[in-house]
Amino acid sequence: MSRQTSKVFNGALWAVQVLLASAFGIAGVMKSTMPIAALAPNLPWTGDVPAALVRFIGLLVVCY
Repeated sequence: MSRQTSKVFNGALWAVQVLLASAFGIAGVMKSTMPIAALAPNLPWTGDVPAALVRFIGLLVVCY
């Protein structure tokens, strides 16, 4: 692989990594802060488990 191709590939991997980290961060913040009733239409499982578990999962997603 040439040096130029390696730089482009490295840049693309970093871009994907930033996008995935942002998506996980947004999902974690939503689970941590939004009311359960607002989460239920998009995440039906949130209505089936205790609210504290949903908040805990959200915090884990943000922290890790």
